[in-house]
Amino acid sequence: MLARLTCLVAVASSLAIAGCSLERVGFEGRDAGTPPSDSGGFDAGREDGGRLCEVGGCDDGNVCTNDVCNPSIGCVRTPVPGSCDDHVLCNGADSCGEGTCSVHDGVDPCPGASFCDATSDTCMGCEDDTDCPAEMVGDWGACTFPTNVCATMGMRTRSITSYTCSNTGTCDATIRAETEPCTRATDGLSCGAPTAGPWSACTYVDATCSTMGTRTRTVTTPTCASGSCAMIPTIETDTTGCGRTTDGVMCGAPIPGAWSLCGGYDDTCDESGTQSRTITTPRCSAGACTGTTTTSEMRACTRDSDGIMCGAETCGDWGLCVRTSASGSACMGNGVQTRRCTGAQCSAGTCAMSGIRIDERACMLGGDPCERGRSCRPCQPLVGSVCSPGAMGYRECTIFAGTCSGGMASCGGNETDVTIYDRCTCP
Repeated sequence: MLARLTCLVAVASSLAIAGCSLERVGFEGRDAGTPPSDSGGFDAGREDGGRLCEVGGCDDGNVCTNDVCNPSIGCVRTPVPGSCDDHVLCNGADSCGEGTCSVHDGVDPCPGASFCDATSDTCMGCEDDTDCPAEMVGDWGACTFPTNVCATMGMRTRSITSYTCSNTGTCDATIRAETEPCTRATDGLSCGAPTAGPWSACTYVDATCSTMGTRTRTVTTPTCASGSCAMIPTIETDTTGCGRTTDGVMCGAPIPGAWSLCGGYDDTCDESGTQSRTITTPRCSAGACTGTTTTSEMRACTRDSDGIMCGAETCGDWGLCVRTSASGSACMGNGVQTRRCTGAQCSAGTCAMSGIRIDERACMLGGDPCERGRSCRPCQPLVGSVCSPGAMGYRECTIFAGTCSGGMASCGGNETDVTIYDRCTCP
């Protein structure tokens, strides 16, 4: 730890300091020439955050400066006035100047018959103790503390010099040391390297799609508290270690669409087919559940093809246009025409039986002949010989024909009877 700056004007706690001195020192006031012990000082290369000094660690015992620690720039030493002792007797009383004990009044400190000999820096020519200087009390030295970084109690020492006149006329000095306790504040200082526990599992706002999360761990920092080194836990949060890719991850239940109509039959009579539907699945996209994928699903299905015409067929002519109900007009309005078609029909999935189909189409009433009445035979099956109850069938009807008269309002007279085929339901 280096750098010493001497200035002219006292301004504390700034690098732009004139009139003060700046030292980068270690703990307990060590300067650049004294290496720190394992438990003392901190420098920018250590894990304590790069502090250049510690609170209470800048006192160098110089009474001519007020020593303050600024952890980011080092010890700031502001010159102060006052008396001091440069340990030279003959230059007279000492006082501070520009941060050092450098001002001397030059008055001979030896009283009575004695005088100060500059060579020996001693009062000579004394006749008794009254010709010797009064007891001189030195400045207190810097506080010294145990190597424990957290220690708050230390000791400081000063020298007290007393003089007695010897038989040779020399004022002999007797020096004794005086000590007293001193204190410093260490709460909050680092007293060891931090230790970090394992990272927790990452947590995400959206457990499925979020791409950035957070994780935590406990960092235990040895910190001074009430003179002892206490383990202080703190929680450290990190986001950089929780990145992940979620694009394409399923983030919701699949949504099936409606089944299509049954289709895909091999032929006209085939009763086994397939039907399909689309399934939409929500997927993560760019950290949110906003994407989808679609797939198709198929399943087997069946139909009843019995009665469907499956081969060449023969159809008769369209029959007489007749009214759609017995109570309707036979000469006006809408009517219906039918015809009978015969040919092969499906049965049990194959084209194997001969059957009948009745076609219908709409027509307009008003032509001759017209229907005066009808007589129909029982309902017959379209296929086979059994007319199952409720099944669609057909019947042959004889139409009693006439001619429209009276302004087309009614069907009268006699015409040749006409045969038609009508749809019916097997009883």
